[in-house]
Amino acid sequence: MANVTELFERMAYYACLIYLVVYLSREVGFDDSQAGTIAALFAFFSWLLPAFMGALADKWGFRIALAMAYTFLTIGYFLLGGFDFIADELDDFTGFNTDHVVVMDA
Repeated sequence: MANVTELFERMAYYACLIYLVVYLSREVGFDDSQAGTIAALFAFFSWLLPAFMGALADKWGFRIALAMAYTFLTIGYFLLGGFDFIADELDDFTGFNTDHVVVMDA
């Protein structure tokens, strides 16, 4: 049963990785090289960071590590929720036009 769970987990991970490239290319407007670079960085850090974070969790303890994880998750959700504002500020700062970026409503 664990092998089946691992199979579905890996299929979901690689499907999301592929969809990230497609989304960045079609919806956000990056070219294939830029989208591939962003996806490669995402994949690199998603495989590298757990080793370091596991070591920190061993050092800090379970409760503090879990609290930190949920704190970062909450911050990430707030940043996603404020993407329209952040995108407008980036337009003014960088000159990159994010008018074509589609933000889904919950």
